[in-house]
Amino acid sequence: MKILLRNLVNLFARNKTAALLNIAGLTVAFASFMLIMMQVWYELGYDRCYPNANRIYGLCFQVPQSGDLGTVLPRPLAEKLLRSSAGIETGGCLSYQHGDPNVPFFRPERGPESAIAAGFSLVSRSWLDVFGFETLSGDLNAFSEPNAAIIPHSLAVKLFGSENPVGQTIAKSEGYREAAQFTIVAVYRDFPKNASLKNDVYTDLKERLLQDFNNCSTPYFVRVKQNADIRRIEQDLLPLVWNYAKTYDEDSTRSQRLRLVGLNDLYFFNETISQEGGNRNTTYSLLTVALLILLIAVINFINFTIAQAPARMRSINTQKVFGCRSRQLRINLIAEAVCLTAVSFLLAVLTVHALEETNLSSLITGGISPGDYPGLISISAGIALLTGFIAGIYPAFYITSLQPALALKGTFSVSRPGKKLRVVLIAVQFSISMILIIVALAVHIQNRYIRQFDIGLPRENIVTFDLGPLAGRSADPLIHKLKSNPDIADVTLSRTFIVSKSGTFCNRLYKNDEIDFRLMGVAPNFCSFMGMHLVEGRDFTETDQQRDAPALIFNRTAKKLYDITVPDWLEYSGEIVGIVEDYHDKPLHYSIEPIALIVYDRSSPLYCMYVKINNPDPGPAIAFIREAYRTLSPQRQVPDVKFMEEQLGNLYQKERNLSEMIFLFSLVSVSLAITGVFGVIHFETSSRRKEIALRKVYGSQTGEILRMFNKTYIRIVLICFAVAAPAAYIVVKRWLESFTYKTPIPSWIFLMAPAIVLIIVVAVITLRCYKTATDNPIKSIRTE
Repeated sequence: MKILLRNLVNLFARNKTAALLNIAGLTVAFASFMLIMMQVWYELGYDRCYPNANRIYGLCFQVPQSGDLGTVLPRPLAEKLLRSSAGIETGGCLSYQHGDPNVPFFRPERGPESAIAAGFSLVSRSWLDVFGFETLSGDLNAFSEPNAAIIPHSLAVKLFGSENPVGQTIAKSEGYREAAQFTIVAVYRDFPKNASLKNDVYTDLKERLLQDFNNCSTPYFVRVKQNADIRRIEQDLLPLVWNYAKTYDEDSTRSQRLRLVGLNDLYFFNETISQEGGNRNTTYSLLTVALLILLIAVINFINFTIAQAPARMRSINTQKVFGCRSRQLRINLIAEAVCLTAVSFLLAVLTVHALEETNLSSLITGGISPGDYPGLISISAGIALLTGFIAGIYPAFYITSLQPALALKGTFSVSRPGKKLRVVLIAVQFSISMILIIVALAVHIQNRYIRQFDIGLPRENIVTFDLGPLAGRSADPLIHKLKSNPDIADVTLSRTFIVSKSGTFCNRLYKNDEIDFRLMGVAPNFCSFMGMHLVEGRDFTETDQQRDAPALIFNRTAKKLYDITVPDWLEYSGEIVGIVEDYHDKPLHYSIEPIALIVYDRSSPLYCMYVKINNPDPGPAIAFIREAYRTLSPQRQVPDVKFMEEQLGNLYQKERNLSEMIFLFSLVSVSLAITGVFGVIHFETSSRRKEIALRKVYGSQTGEILRMFNKTYIRIVLICFAVAAPAAYIVVKRWLESFTYKTPIPSWIFLMAPAIVLIIVVAVITLRCYKTATDNPIKSIRTE
């Protein structure tokens, strides 16, 4: 240990610049690695927090035409399915219809003014068994008692502090369909951020929806038996699905399919209709970036270690003369490398901790607090030590295996093996940097293309928000109040936000053929509000809300695909009164699909409100909207009023975060690569001072010497570009495949990458070499 500490002190004393650059480079690399891996950890660990998570599956029906997967089923059908296969251990459901993501809960003795907002969900009792809720106090067996509820630990602390909440009562504001007061029977451990189950107040769904075959608002999940055959279970359940379809429609074919999708896979399934999830390609892209940055740091470490070799040769050979074995020398050199990486890792953890309050944390879905990722930090620490071992082992063996004559002369720096090794290592760094630059530019261009893409809907001067309990007839007073404001031009409603991956899926029989389409409930003025062009038929009218049979308007894609005529009748749905021009009702990852807009009676709840503002300054109108909502629903938190442009942008938040992360860390990779170049140039100019001085004596100009150094690295950059360009093209092309609508890959981004690297490399080399090239040659020769 004493020898190790002495060597480290001597290392810093001999070359502070190289040592500090080495530690700084490793610190930045480890910090970047951990930041990227926090997002990867979040994505790959999604929904893996439940006991037996690998045995939990979602019951999904597959749409025949599109292949999409629906995650909701009629409850009567699903309950029969649970009892129809021996491979199913248990199964449960949640009701989308009865839940609310933002409900004010309070202790009755303290009044509504002390309310804390929380989610509210109704689930079947078996739902708790499927997901293995972990109770901290109380008894889940009391869940089915009248007006019983379970709450998360975080809410229990907010409402009751250190008191025991079990047996106590909580209330929610009046005006909800369900009971206003609940008795707490258990407190469960909070689920992590990367879980589809929210930390809601849960109460029993009981017998609701058990007789309603037409209501598809309940996602069902099952826990299968150990080593169960999933395909066999699907075959067991499929006849029931066919019989259900036959009961609903006598002419139905056997085109319906039921699939069991693993909970761990469902998050990454792009085919799911009502399940927001991740992108596996994006996650693996980030993982690749993290590993590439680590690789660049390892290369830098090796380069710096080798660069310091000439200064250590005499010391190493002197130790050999006094009997120190090569094995012990190698162990000491590797231990030095491991110690340096350990110090760099600790500095990296402190750096990440210091970044918690910066804007960088918004790019990572789960946050960047190291304390939230104990497993990741432990693994990263192991990787850091392994990195030090790997980065130190080659230089240690190489330095101690050199011939004494070469070592004592200190000419390893100019030997052919030394040069070749440095060129290969720098070439790898340049290639990685250019790949990341090209990918970052391509992702940025695609995101800009998405933002500017015409989706067939207005974006300007429209704000939107969730109505919550004011949906249905309760929305009328709010609409009248808003329309009384001269700054507000119009108001309309829809069941969900107009552009969303989730929605209601329908399968009907039309002209003796099955047709599949998405169904969106809207207000009568919705089409005119959104500026939709009517292709055929008529628009909705106020009287459509008073009809016995609802009115429907399909889009042009549905008309082309199913040969829809106007007017016509759609069995079990209503009258087709019109056709509108296509618009994008899903993110641009997906193509335009058949969609039907439908106007129900006034009691049917429409949750999403849109307000068109005709004042150049929208601030007063937005304040008026908030105040109007607060007046009509004083006990509920005022909803977040967002511009439609912002809401549409949120659909691509992950892509935007990916763009910013890749751009940021491509800069990090270039910086690390340039740091490595700086170290190598520092090494070369120091070892070639005599050569440079002799060239000056024999008439070489400063510019010629600078060109001599630059020419080598310019050639390396151009060769690396020939490797990086096709590799980056493959990566970009594969990533763009996840979008149905994508921009062509412009050729200029491939030219930008080598241009950026060349400019930086030439600048660094010129600045570093200029001092050596302009030194007094006589002094340099005398010194050497």
